[in-house]
Amino acid sequence: MGDRRGPFRDARVWRLAIVYFTIPVALYGVGFWLPQIIRMSTHGGDLTIGVLSALPYVVAAVGMVAAGRHSDRTNERRWHIASAAFVAAAAFAGAALVHGLAVTLVVLSIGMLGLASMFGPFWTHTTSTVGRANAAVGIALVNSVGNIGGFVGPYVFGSIKDATNGFAAGLVFVGIALALGGMLVLTVTE
Repeated sequence: MGDRRGPFRDARVWRLAIVYFTIPVALYGVGFWLPQIIRMSTHGGDLTIGVLSALPYVVAAVGMVAAGRHSDRTNERRWHIASAAFVAAAAFAGAALVHGLAVTLVVLSIGMLGLASMFGPFWTHTTSTVGRANAAVGIALVNSVGNIGGFVGPYVFGSIKDATNGFAAGLVFVGIALALGGMLVLTVTE
C-alpha cells in the first residue's frame, strides 16, 4: 500500500484539481444559464427552449466519444485536454459576440463539444498521473477540489449577469477559466 498522503504533497495532483475546477465552472456556469441565453434569442415557449437547450448536449455527447477514442488510439492525453479546453474557451467567449438563434446554438454547441471532450482524456491522464498506489486518494482529491467549481461557476456567472444585465461577460469568464485550465494541464506530466 502506498503513502496515502502522497497525493496531498504532489503538485501535479493539485494542478489537476485546479484544471478540473475549471470544467465544472464552465459546465454548470453555462448549463445553468443556457435556457435563459437561448430564451433571449427566440420567442419560443418553454418546450421549444427546452428542446433547443438539449442540442448542445447532443453534440457534446458525440464529441466526447470521438475525443476519447482518438485519445486512446494515440495514447495522448494532455494535448487532447488542452485543445478541447481551448476550443471550448474560444466558443464560449465567442458566444458573447454573436446574435441570432442559429449562430448562438452553433457556437454554444461547439463550446459544449469542447468541454465534454475534456472528460475522458482528463480522467485517464489523472489516473495515470497519481499512480496505482494512490489512485483512490488522488482521484478523490482532484474530484473534491474540482467540484467546488460546480458552485463557483453558476454563482459567478449569475453575479456577472446581474452586474452587467447580460450574459456576454459571464460567457467570457467561462472562456477565460477554460483557457487557463488548458494551459495548466500542459504542465502536468505523468
